[in-house]
Amino acid sequence: MKKMTCTLCLRLLFSIIYFIISIIFIILYREEIFNLSVTTIDWKIYYRLIWCFAAGLIGFSIYVGYIFISVWRNEDTRDKNPFPTYITLYLPLLLATSSLIFFILNIYHESLGVLFFAGSFSISFLLGFYIDNLSNFISLAINKITK
Repeated sequence: MKKMTCTLCLRLLFSIIYFIISIIFIILYREEIFNLSVTTIDWKIYYRLIWCFAAGLIGFSIYVGYIFISVWRNEDTRDKNPFPTYITLYLPLLLATSSLIFFILNIYHESLGVLFFAGSFSISFLLGFYIDNLSNFISLAINKITK
């Protein structure tokens, strides 16, 4: 067991805050999100983007909690301050992946129906959980292109 440092406290704090924010999004907009009578032409369909973003935030908060536990148990050696990257890198990346999932699955809105919620939640959750691998893949691809 590792002593509780500021870095560990920040990881735990980010995990809890992102989880609470995602639950608040879902609770506040639940009627608009789960309205099945909305067509693809209606602007209220974009409330489902909040659903995808909240699912990504839940996945990311569980990933941050996993890092917190593994660092606390000395199974991981990440000692870098998570503050700037958790806001400036991961939140825009979560928003971009959630938007991509929303727009791709929204094409099949009429045929998916209620399955949109299960499919978009699971894909957004997994991309939120594996967001670190995704950001490393993107930075590697950018480095290969620029060389």
